[in-house]
Amino acid sequence: DEGVSYLRRVSLVLPDSAAASARLGSALLGKGDAEEGLKTLREALDRDPTLQGASEQLVLGYVSSGDLDQALKAALDYRDRDPASARTYALLGAVYLQREQITEAKQAFNEALALEPGQLAAATGLATLALRDGDVTTARTQFANSLDHHPEDDRLRLLLARLAMAQNDVAAAKTYLDEAVARNPNALLPKLYLAAYYQRTGDPRQSLELLTTLRRDFPNDAMVLGLVADANLSLREFGAARNALEELVAKVPDNAQVRVALANALASLGEVESARVQLDKARALEPDSVPAANLQARLAIALKDAAGAERGLRDLKRLLGPTHPDVLLIEGQLAQLQGNPSAANEVFRQLLAA
Repeated sequence: DEGVSYLRRVSLVLPDSAAASARLGSALLGKGDAEEGLKTLREALDRDPTLQGASEQLVLGYVSSGDLDQALKAALDYRDRDPASARTYALLGAVYLQREQITEAKQAFNEALALEPGQLAAATGLATLALRDGDVTTARTQFANSLDHHPEDDRLRLLLARLAMAQNDVAAAKTYLDEAVARNPNALLPKLYLAAYYQRTGDPRQSLELLTTLRRDFPNDAMVLGLVADANLSLREFGAARNALEELVAKVPDNAQVRVALANALASLGEVESARVQLDKARALEPDSVPAANLQARLAIALKDAAGAERGLRDLKRLLGPTHPDVLLIEGQLAQLQGNPSAANEVFRQLLAA
Protein backbone atom coordinates (compact mmCIF):
# COMPACT_ATOMS: atom_id res chain seq x y z
CA ASP A 1 0.00 0.00 0.00
CA GLU A 2 2.85 2.39 0.77
CA GLY A 3 4.30 1.73 -2.68
CA VAL A 4 0.97 2.49 -4.37
CA SER A 5 0.56 5.66 -2.29
CA TYR A 6 4.01 6.80 -3.30
CA LEU A 7 3.29 6.16 -7.01
CA ARG A 8 0.03 8.08 -6.69
CA ARG A 9 1.96 11.06 -5.37
CA VAL A 10 4.46 10.77 -8.21
CA SER A 11 1.60 10.74 -10.74
CA LEU A 12 0.13 13.88 -9.16
CA VAL A 13 3.48 15.65 -9.33
CA LEU A 14 4.02 14.45 -12.93
CA PRO A 15 0.49 14.43 -14.36
CA ASP A 16 1.70 14.29 -17.96
CA SER A 17 4.15 11.42 -17.42
CA ALA A 18 2.94 8.28 -19.17
CA ALA A 19 5.71 6.26 -17.52
CA ALA A 20 4.59 7.35 -14.04
CA SER A 21 0.99 6.39 -14.84
CA ALA A 22 2.14 3.05 -16.22
CA ARG A 23 4.08 2.27 -13.03
CA LEU A 24 1.04 3.18 -10.95
CA GLY A 25 -1.24 1.02 -13.11
CA SER A 26 1.08 -1.97 -12.78
CA ALA A 27 1.24 -1.50 -9.01
CA LEU A 28 -2.55 -1.32 -8.76
CA LEU A 29 -2.88 -4.57 -10.73
CA GLY A 30 -0.36 -6.21 -8.43
CA LYS A 31 -2.39 -5.03 -5.45
CA GLY A 32 -5.51 -6.64 -6.93
CA ASP A 33 -7.27 -3.44 -8.00
CA ALA A 34 -7.97 -4.53 -11.57
CA GLU A 35 -10.50 -1.83 -12.49
CA GLU A 36 -8.38 1.19 -11.55
CA GLY A 37 -5.15 -0.49 -12.65
CA LEU A 38 -6.45 -1.21 -16.15
CA LYS A 39 -7.92 2.29 -16.43
CA THR A 40 -4.60 3.84 -15.43
CA LEU A 41 -2.67 1.71 -17.91
CA ARG A 42 -5.03 2.66 -20.72
CA GLU A 43 -4.53 6.34 -19.89
CA ALA A 44 -0.75 5.85 -19.91
CA LEU A 45 -0.88 4.21 -23.34
CA ASP A 46 -3.12 6.98 -24.67
CA ARG A 47 -0.30 9.40 -23.78
CA ASP A 48 2.53 7.18 -25.04
CA PRO A 49 1.56 4.13 -27.16
CA THR A 50 5.22 3.03 -27.34
CA LEU A 51 5.35 1.92 -23.68
CA GLN A 52 6.03 -1.78 -24.28
CA GLY A 53 5.79 -2.86 -20.65
CA ALA A 54 2.47 -1.07 -20.19
CA SER A 55 1.06 -2.75 -23.29
CA GLU A 56 1.99 -6.19 -21.98
CA GLN A 57 0.64 -5.38 -18.51
CA LEU A 58 -2.64 -4.24 -20.01
CA VAL A 59 -3.09 -7.47 -21.96
CA LEU A 60 -2.15 -9.64 -18.99
CA GLY A 61 -4.36 -7.58 -16.71
CA TYR A 62 -7.39 -8.21 -18.91
CA VAL A 63 -6.55 -11.93 -19.05
CA SER A 64 -6.26 -12.11 -15.25
CA SER A 65 -9.60 -10.34 -14.83
CA GLY A 66 -11.26 -12.75 -17.27
CA ASP A 67 -12.08 -10.15 -19.91
CA LEU A 68 -10.68 -12.03 -22.91
CA ASP A 69 -12.43 -9.80 -25.45
CA GLN A 70 -10.60 -6.72 -24.17
CA ALA A 71 -7.42 -8.78 -23.82
CA LEU A 72 -7.61 -9.71 -27.51
CA LYS A 73 -8.29 -6.11 -28.52
CA ALA A 74 -5.31 -4.89 -26.48
CA ALA A 75 -3.06 -7.65 -27.86
CA LEU A 76 -4.02 -6.83 -31.45
CA ASP A 77 -3.41 -3.11 -30.83
CA TYR A 78 -0.01 -3.96 -29.36
CA ARG A 79 0.84 -6.16 -32.36
CA ASP A 80 -0.20 -3.41 -34.77
CA ARG A 81 1.97 -0.85 -32.95
CA ASP A 82 5.03 -3.12 -32.96
CA PRO A 83 4.65 -5.64 -35.82
CA ALA A 84 8.38 -6.44 -35.95
CA SER A 85 8.46 -7.74 -32.36
CA ALA A 86 8.22 -11.46 -31.70
CA ARG A 87 6.97 -10.70 -28.18
CA THR A 88 3.80 -9.08 -29.53
CA TYR A 89 2.94 -12.17 -31.57
CA ALA A 90 3.76 -14.52 -28.67
CA LEU A 91 1.48 -12.52 -26.39
CA LEU A 92 -1.26 -12.49 -29.03
CA GLY A 93 -0.91 -16.28 -29.37
CA ALA A 94 -1.27 -16.67 -25.61
CA VAL A 95 -4.52 -14.69 -25.65
CA TYR A 96 -5.86 -16.76 -28.55
CA LEU A 97 -4.93 -19.87 -26.59
CA GLN A 98 -6.89 -18.61 -23.58
CA ARG A 99 -9.85 -18.09 -25.92
CA GLU A 100 -9.43 -21.62 -27.35
CA GLN A 101 -8.90 -20.16 -30.83
CA ILE A 102 -6.31 -22.81 -31.61
CA THR A 103 -5.73 -22.08 -35.30
CA GLU A 104 -5.13 -18.40 -34.60
CA ALA A 105 -2.91 -19.22 -31.62
CA LYS A 106 -0.69 -21.49 -33.72
CA GLN A 107 -0.42 -18.87 -36.45
CA ALA A 108 0.61 -16.18 -33.97
CA PHE A 109 3.17 -18.42 -32.26
CA ASN A 110 4.66 -19.42 -35.60
CA GLU A 111 4.88 -15.77 -36.66
CA ALA A 112 6.75 -15.04 -33.41
CA LEU A 113 9.21 -17.84 -34.16
CA ALA A 114 9.70 -16.59 -37.72
CA LEU A 115 10.71 -13.22 -36.31
CA GLU A 116 12.81 -14.68 -33.48
CA PRO A 117 13.74 -18.35 -33.83
CA GLY A 118 13.58 -20.12 -30.49
CA GLN A 119 11.42 -17.43 -28.84
CA LEU A 120 10.58 -19.12 -25.58
CA ALA A 121 6.99 -17.97 -25.02
CA ALA A 122 5.99 -18.94 -28.55
CA ALA A 123 7.76 -22.30 -28.34
CA THR A 124 6.06 -22.95 -25.01
CA GLY A 125 2.68 -22.15 -26.53
CA LEU A 126 3.19 -24.57 -29.42
CA ALA A 127 4.58 -27.22 -27.05
CA THR A 128 1.53 -26.80 -24.81
CA LEU A 129 -0.78 -27.35 -27.76
CA ALA A 130 1.21 -30.42 -28.83
CA LEU A 131 1.02 -31.90 -25.34
CA ARG A 132 -2.73 -31.34 -25.27
CA ASP A 133 -2.86 -33.58 -28.34
CA GLY A 134 -0.53 -36.13 -26.74
CA ASP A 135 2.28 -35.24 -29.14
CA VAL A 136 5.32 -35.32 -26.86
CA THR A 137 7.75 -35.52 -29.79
CA THR A 138 6.64 -32.16 -31.19
CA ALA A 139 6.79 -30.60 -27.73
CA ARG A 140 10.36 -31.85 -27.33
CA THR A 141 11.27 -30.44 -30.75
CA GLN A 142 9.93 -27.00 -29.82
CA PHE A 143 11.84 -26.85 -26.54
CA ALA A 144 15.01 -28.30 -28.12
CA ASN A 145 14.92 -25.57 -30.76
CA SER A 146 14.56 -22.98 -28.02
CA LEU A 147 17.50 -24.48 -26.15
CA ASP A 148 19.64 -24.22 -29.30
CA HIS A 149 18.97 -20.48 -29.29
CA HIS A 150 19.07 -20.05 -25.50
CA PRO A 151 21.72 -22.48 -24.25
CA GLU A 152 21.97 -20.61 -20.96
CA ASP A 153 18.36 -21.45 -19.97
CA ASP A 154 18.47 -24.54 -17.78
CA ARG A 155 14.71 -24.47 -17.29
CA LEU A 156 14.56 -25.82 -20.82
CA ARG A 157 16.93 -28.66 -19.94
CA LEU A 158 14.69 -29.66 -17.03
CA LEU A 159 11.59 -29.50 -19.22
CA LEU A 160 13.29 -31.59 -21.88
CA ALA A 161 14.40 -34.12 -19.28
CA ARG A 162 10.80 -34.54 -18.09
CA LEU A 163 9.53 -34.97 -21.63
CA ALA A 164 12.31 -37.44 -22.43
CA MET A 165 11.32 -39.51 -19.39
CA ALA A 166 7.72 -39.42 -20.58
CA GLN A 167 8.95 -41.24 -23.68
CA ASN A 168 11.27 -43.52 -21.70
CA ASP A 169 14.25 -41.88 -23.36
CA VAL A 170 16.33 -42.22 -20.22
CA ALA A 171 19.66 -41.53 -21.95
CA ALA A 172 18.50 -38.13 -23.23
CA ALA A 173 16.95 -37.29 -19.87
CA LYS A 174 20.21 -38.09 -18.06
CA THR A 175 22.19 -35.96 -20.51
CA TYR A 176 19.96 -32.93 -19.95
CA LEU A 177 20.05 -33.37 -16.18
CA ASP A 178 23.82 -33.82 -16.03
CA GLU A 179 24.26 -30.66 -18.11
CA ALA A 180 21.93 -28.68 -15.83
CA VAL A 181 23.72 -29.88 -12.67
CA ALA A 182 27.16 -29.19 -14.16
CA ARG A 183 26.13 -25.67 -15.14
CA ASN A 184 24.58 -24.93 -11.71
CA PRO A 185 26.37 -27.11 -9.15
CA ASN A 186 24.91 -25.21 -6.19
CA ALA A 187 21.32 -25.06 -7.45
CA LEU A 188 18.64 -27.18 -5.83
CA LEU A 189 16.20 -27.90 -8.66
CA PRO A 190 18.51 -29.68 -11.13
CA LYS A 191 19.71 -32.01 -8.38
CA LEU A 192 16.14 -32.68 -7.28
CA TYR A 193 15.27 -33.67 -10.84
CA LEU A 194 18.36 -35.89 -10.97
CA ALA A 195 17.42 -37.58 -7.68
CA ALA A 196 13.90 -38.20 -9.03
CA TYR A 197 15.46 -39.61 -12.20
CA TYR A 198 17.52 -42.12 -10.20
CA GLN A 199 14.41 -43.11 -8.26
CA ARG A 200 12.34 -43.60 -11.40
CA THR A 201 15.04 -45.61 -13.16
CA GLY A 202 15.30 -48.06 -10.29
CA ASP A 203 18.34 -46.72 -8.46
CA PRO A 204 17.00 -45.43 -5.12
CA ARG A 205 20.40 -45.90 -3.48
CA GLN A 206 22.01 -43.43 -5.90
CA SER A 207 19.06 -41.10 -5.36
CA LEU A 208 19.54 -41.27 -1.60
CA GLU A 209 23.26 -40.52 -1.87
CA LEU A 210 22.51 -37.35 -3.80
CA LEU A 211 19.67 -36.40 -1.45
CA THR A 212 21.94 -36.79 1.58
CA THR A 213 24.06 -33.90 0.30
CA LEU A 214 20.94 -31.91 -0.49
CA ARG A 215 19.62 -32.40 3.05
CA ARG A 216 22.83 -30.91 4.35
CA ASP A 217 22.62 -27.92 2.01
CA PHE A 218 18.82 -27.49 2.10
CA PRO A 219 17.73 -28.95 5.47
CA ASN A 220 14.27 -27.38 5.46
CA ASP A 221 13.20 -28.04 1.89
CA ALA A 222 9.96 -30.04 1.67
CA MET A 223 10.71 -31.45 -1.80
CA VAL A 224 14.01 -32.87 -0.55
CA LEU A 225 12.25 -34.51 2.39
CA GLY A 226 9.64 -36.02 0.11
CA LEU A 227 12.23 -37.57 -2.18
CA VAL A 228 14.23 -38.85 0.81
CA ALA A 229 11.09 -40.58 2.04
CA ASP A 230 10.35 -42.07 -1.40
CA ALA A 231 13.88 -43.42 -1.75
CA ASN A 232 13.81 -44.98 1.70
CA LEU A 233 10.43 -46.55 1.06
CA SER A 234 11.81 -48.07 -2.15
CA LEU A 235 14.76 -49.45 -0.17
CA ARG A 236 12.38 -50.71 2.53
CA GLU A 237 14.16 -48.52 5.06
CA PHE A 238 10.89 -47.79 6.78
CA GLY A 239 12.32 -46.18 9.90
CA ALA A 240 14.24 -43.60 7.89
CA ALA A 241 11.17 -43.06 5.70
CA ARG A 242 9.01 -42.49 8.77
CA ASN A 243 11.48 -39.94 10.17
CA ALA A 244 11.52 -37.97 6.89
CA LEU A 245 7.75 -38.13 6.53
CA GLU A 246 7.13 -36.99 10.10
CA GLU A 247 9.28 -33.93 9.38
CA LEU A 248 7.37 -33.40 6.16
CA VAL A 249 3.97 -33.69 7.86
CA ALA A 250 5.06 -31.00 10.29
CA LYS A 251 5.81 -28.72 7.33
CA VAL A 252 2.71 -29.56 5.24
CA PRO A 253 0.07 -30.79 7.73
CA ASP A 254 -2.78 -30.37 5.25
CA ASN A 255 -1.28 -32.64 2.58
CA ALA A 256 -3.29 -35.87 2.48
CA GLN A 257 -0.81 -37.65 0.20
CA VAL A 258 2.05 -37.14 2.67
CA ARG A 259 -0.06 -38.52 5.50
CA VAL A 260 -0.87 -41.62 3.44
CA ALA A 261 2.84 -42.15 2.79
CA LEU A 262 3.54 -41.80 6.52
CA ALA A 263 0.77 -44.28 7.28
CA ASN A 264 2.35 -46.73 4.85
CA ALA A 265 5.73 -46.41 6.57
CA LEU A 266 4.17 -46.79 10.01
CA ALA A 267 2.19 -49.85 8.94
CA SER A 268 5.35 -51.43 7.53
CA LEU A 269 6.99 -50.90 10.93
CA GLY A 270 4.05 -52.61 12.65
CA GLU A 271 2.73 -49.36 14.13
CA VAL A 272 -0.73 -50.07 12.79
CA GLU A 273 -2.79 -47.91 15.14
CA SER A 274 -0.58 -44.89 14.43
CA ALA A 275 -0.98 -45.63 10.74
CA ARG A 276 -4.76 -45.65 11.08
CA VAL A 277 -4.66 -42.29 12.83
CA GLN A 278 -2.76 -40.82 9.89
CA LEU A 279 -5.21 -42.35 7.42
CA ASP A 280 -8.18 -40.89 9.30
CA LYS A 281 -6.53 -37.47 9.05
CA ALA A 282 -5.81 -38.00 5.36
CA ARG A 283 -9.43 -38.94 4.67
CA ALA A 284 -10.61 -35.88 6.61
CA LEU A 285 -8.45 -33.74 4.34
CA GLU A 286 -9.33 -35.64 1.15
CA PRO A 287 -12.39 -37.88 1.60
CA ASP A 288 -12.07 -39.47 -1.84
CA SER A 289 -8.39 -40.36 -1.58
CA VAL A 290 -8.09 -43.79 -3.20
CA PRO A 291 -4.68 -44.61 -1.67
CA ALA A 292 -5.99 -43.75 1.80
CA ALA A 293 -9.16 -45.80 1.37
CA ASN A 294 -7.17 -48.73 -0.01
CA LEU A 295 -4.67 -48.74 2.84
CA GLN A 296 -7.47 -48.35 5.39
CA ALA A 297 -9.18 -51.45 4.03
CA ARG A 298 -5.93 -53.44 3.93
CA LEU A 299 -5.08 -52.51 7.52
CA ALA A 300 -8.57 -53.50 8.63
CA ILE A 301 -8.05 -56.91 7.00
CA ALA A 302 -4.67 -57.26 8.73
CA LEU A 303 -6.27 -56.43 12.10
CA LYS A 304 -9.17 -58.82 11.40
CA ASP A 305 -11.54 -55.87 11.66
CA ALA A 306 -14.34 -57.10 9.42
CA ALA A 307 -16.56 -54.06 10.03
CA GLY A 308 -13.70 -51.69 9.14
CA ALA A 309 -12.88 -53.74 6.06
CA GLU A 310 -16.52 -53.61 4.95
CA ARG A 311 -16.51 -49.81 5.27
CA GLY A 312 -13.29 -49.62 3.32
CA LEU A 313 -14.64 -51.96 0.64
CA ARG A 314 -17.76 -49.80 0.21
CA ASP A 315 -15.57 -46.73 -0.24
CA LEU A 316 -13.36 -48.48 -2.77
CA LYS A 317 -16.34 -49.73 -4.77
CA ARG A 318 -17.68 -46.19 -4.89
CA LEU A 319 -14.33 -44.73 -5.92
CA LEU A 320 -13.03 -47.43 -8.27
CA GLY A 321 -16.04 -49.51 -9.30
CA PRO A 322 -16.91 -53.09 -8.26
CA THR A 323 -14.64 -54.88 -10.75
CA HIS A 324 -11.40 -53.02 -10.10
CA PRO A 325 -8.58 -55.43 -9.13
CA ASP A 326 -7.92 -53.62 -5.83
CA VAL A 327 -11.61 -53.91 -4.96
CA LEU A 328 -11.75 -57.62 -5.84
CA LEU A 329 -8.64 -58.33 -3.76
CA ILE A 330 -10.11 -56.68 -0.66
CA GLU A 331 -13.48 -58.35 -1.28
CA GLY A 332 -11.86 -61.79 -1.49
CA GLN A 333 -9.77 -61.21 1.62
CA LEU A 334 -12.84 -59.99 3.48
CA ALA A 335 -14.75 -63.14 2.50
CA GLN A 336 -11.86 -65.21 3.87
CA LEU A 337 -11.90 -63.19 7.08
CA GLN A 338 -15.63 -63.79 7.43
CA GLY A 339 -15.13 -67.55 7.03
CA ASN A 340 -16.69 -67.83 3.57
CA PRO A 341 -14.04 -69.65 1.45
CA SER A 342 -16.37 -70.40 -1.47
CA ALA A 343 -17.23 -66.71 -1.88
CA ALA A 344 -13.54 -65.85 -1.54
CA ASN A 345 -12.57 -68.35 -4.23
CA GLU A 346 -15.21 -66.97 -6.61
CA VAL A 347 -13.93 -63.42 -6.13
CA PHE A 348 -10.33 -64.50 -6.63
CA ARG A 349 -11.34 -66.26 -9.87
CA GLN A 350 -12.80 -62.94 -11.04
CA LEU A 351 -9.57 -61.23 -10.02
CA LEU A 352 -7.47 -63.65 -12.06
CA ALA A 353 -9.71 -63.13 -15.06
CA ALA A 354 -9.63 -59.34 -14.75
